[in-house]
Amino acid sequence: GDTKPLAKRLIRTFKSLSAVLRASADDLRPIKDMNDSAIAAVQIAEAGGLQISHSRVKGKPVLTHWVEVQDYCISKLAHEPIEYVMVLCLDSQNRLIIDETVSRGTVNQNSVYPREKINLVLWHLAHAVIFVRNHPGAETNPSRADIDVSKDIKKALAVMGIARHDHLIVAGVSCVSLKSLGHL
Repeated sequence: GDTKPLAKRLIRTFKSLSAVLRASADDLRPIKDMNDSAIAAVQIAEAGGLQISHSRVKGKPVLTHWVEVQDYCISKLAHEPIEYVMVLCLDSQNRLIIDETVSRGTVNQNSVYPREKINLVLWHLAHAVIFVRNHPGAETNPSRADIDVSKDIKKALAVMGIARHDHLIVAGVSCVSLKSLGHL
């Protein structure tokens, strides 16, 4: 049948295509005509989109394509309803080893424990890192806590000879660099 009315209902309900793709099966099910096969199709589309987005960064020189790093972070965190902190671990050639979520918070705060971040970086034998957090309210300005924690982690990493390239904030579809703002 014609899927255009269903697509319009989904966009109207979730406000954007990316929000539709990030919606859980439980959130999709109440929408008229969203049966198991339609939910599976949405989930396949999301997985495909993430794979395409992430394949542009994985194993490639990250820092020579800064826009791709920002797009990657936006695709991971832009539509999350709660705060997340993610670490991008890089090898000696600045290629992505792994991205890992180290903390989940609430809609407007997230407890960050430097020890957890440092342990993750050491575990993956990273030579450099980029820290990423999202602000679900789309606030692009870093909080005092964002700045202070990032400085503390930089000191700890420096002792071990690991570079912290940046700390990014994903706010909606924007990605702001604390380094470019002069905070690091």
